[in-house]
Amino acid sequence: NPKGLDDLLIAFKGREEEVISDFNIFGKPGKYFFKEDITFGLSKIRSYFHLSNPNVFIEHHALKYPTLKEKEFVFNGTKYKWDIEKSEAKMIIHADVKNYMRVGDQYYEFVEIPNKYKELERYFHRRQKSTITDDYGKTFASQIIKYKAFCNLPDHLTYQLTPNFCFNMYAPFEHEPSEGECPVTLKFLKHIFGEETIQWKNPKTKEHFTYTGLDLGLDYITLLHQKPTQILPILCLVSREQGTGKTTFATLLKMIFTANVAIVGNAELASDFNASWAGKLIIVCDEAKIDKQVVVEKVKSLSTASKVLMNAKGKDHVELDFFGKFLFMTNNEENFIYASDDDVRYWVRKIPRIVDAELNIHMLQEMKDEIPYFLNYLNQRKIKTTNEHRAWFHPDLIKTDALSKVVAFSRSTVEKEIRQKVRDMFFDHGVDNIMMTRNAIQENLLTKKYEANYLERVLKEDLKLEMYHDFEYMGIEYKSIADLHIANKDADMDKVTKKYKTKRHSFPRWETRVIENGNTSRMRVMVADNGRPYLFLRENFLLPEEIKNLSFSSEDQEDITMIKSSGQVQMSLSTKEDQPF
Repeated sequence: NPKGLDDLLIAFKGREEEVISDFNIFGKPGKYFFKEDITFGLSKIRSYFHLSNPNVFIEHHALKYPTLKEKEFVFNGTKYKWDIEKSEAKMIIHADVKNYMRVGDQYYEFVEIPNKYKELERYFHRRQKSTITDDYGKTFASQIIKYKAFCNLPDHLTYQLTPNFCFNMYAPFEHEPSEGECPVTLKFLKHIFGEETIQWKNPKTKEHFTYTGLDLGLDYITLLHQKPTQILPILCLVSREQGTGKTTFATLLKMIFTANVAIVGNAELASDFNASWAGKLIIVCDEAKIDKQVVVEKVKSLSTASKVLMNAKGKDHVELDFFGKFLFMTNNEENFIYASDDDVRYWVRKIPRIVDAELNIHMLQEMKDEIPYFLNYLNQRKIKTTNEHRAWFHPDLIKTDALSKVVAFSRSTVEKEIRQKVRDMFFDHGVDNIMMTRNAIQENLLTKKYEANYLERVLKEDLKLEMYHDFEYMGIEYKSIADLHIANKDADMDKVTKKYKTKRHSFPRWETRVIENGNTSRMRVMVADNGRPYLFLRENFLLPEEIKNLSFSSEDQEDITMIKSSGQVQMSLSTKEDQPF
């Protein structure tokens, strides 16, 4: 009766090759080994080891340990105790009890559901008490663990499942950091967040900082891991091209934060039922294109909210702590969401296509294998940015050209039309600023008639334009703040008021005139006007590079005619020196 291979080889010394040969034959019974095919079941093996049921188990072992029948024991997860009168094992606590819980008045069962990666994800689903009784009997429900209420406490370092007798809906963090390298993950994140250098001046301290796109991206993921309750910007990955890695980035976050990441569609965001994502750390919206302004406002509000009402079908609303971070991925680079110049919640990044030479079809699996090493890397690195905003990153730091495109596309038709016409005027006429009254703007820049109050709102609220004004302080008027400071070095700015005035001014435009022999010529004119003009500043409509590259030939600066707004010719300017610019 050898207990193992070593005892067998000692017992049959000199027959080692015969024993090994017998061991390696699987198609027929052996001389030294009992063999059983377990491909389609383990019943014979269980019987061999007296594990077929608790009665057989206890009867066998009680021969050697008689006191065993006096104690409780666990068999296949279920707790039993021997019933002397009936001579059988009596169940005390069923093994499946651990898969159930009662929160308040409701029962729930933990269910492992396979995802598309053939991995099991654990969820809990509501169950009726009568269903549980049908499955396990009347006494089963009394054994289920009970909690007072739900809570939602994210923590990846010191997680608690049942703080203060409440069940934590936030799923436990499944990974442990480990020392090692993570080159594939870092290379991929460099592709997503870029390597461009970002020069930034802190508006408060006036300090200068230099970051890279990767620095900001690593800070973003580090904050997700170490400070999950910290508000973060709405990250938007955009690209018209396929094969950029947007979906792969969402999958990487899903592999790291597992059940605490929800992948939803536009319909789920618009729906009143939010139980599938209300308690998650990251809410991923793939192929995002949010057309309804009410949904846009809902997402913007939630991105900085601290509480949310979880609304599930057939259940009462439950207020939960909210700390969700939205991640949008879309092929619509410009119109996937409405954004204005005042929106500071969006971090929009245009993702380039992964070149074929760098394509790694095993990248996802390799990044999954590197997760423990990547977490260790995050724990070892220092967060480079500082908390300068409620969403951590200062809005100027995450302002990108991709965001500017979204903002530009989101503007109203009248605003777009005014902006384009004013840009053309700066390009064509070389002036530093343009003054135009509301009526002149309507007549010269717009192709459609708009109501005065609507146009006024667009000019003031959307274009952020100021009417021409002086500054008054202590009864004295000044043309600019600089003049005021020269005269009053320690002026109290709270006592400075704006004095809006009518002003004689002019603005340039093109006109087509009939010249000799019936031919026409397009010429530049200066339109003289009087009223309360709005002031367009060149730096607010042209990029610094565009201003730097502006140039005008001498021919462009000649033959400029001054006319009144009525169209009557007033005077002619024929030399460059006579011009007002």
